[in-house]
Amino acid sequence: MAKLLCVAVLMTSAITSWPAPFLYGDETMMTEHANITGTHCYEDDRFRGTNLIAYYNVVLIAIVVLVLTVLFVLYALIWHSLKKAHEVSKRVLHMTDVANCLDVSQNVQTKSSEAASTSLTTEPTPVEGSVPKHRGLQH
Repeated sequence: MAKLLCVAVLMTSAITSWPAPFLYGDETMMTEHANITGTHCYEDDRFRGTNLIAYYNVVLIAIVVLVLTVLFVLYALIWHSLKKAHEVSKRVLHMTDVANCLDVSQNVQTKSSEAASTSLTTEPTPVEGSVPKHRGLQH
């Protein structure tokens, strides 16, 4: 897949750049001195007076705007999915915290109820050397 994408990028760049060497070249210009002409690299003399360079530049600008728009949309989708995943993880973390709190409170309640039921059903162990009290006798 990566090789195919590389070939597609190479083909697209070749198609969009092939007119440049033909459209741009040496432009002849007049100088201050008579019978002396100069050249500078710009629009080739063959295309002077035509709108071909303007059209070519409009196509290149449209491609740039299209690519930037696609990248913006893709990054917006990535941001949206990350935001959604973050919200889900916050909810899961919150539910885990609540579940842990419930487990702790249930363990505390269970231990306290076990302790209460144990203290009600069993008699305290006598301390060594003390006289045990009997329940039915009053002193």
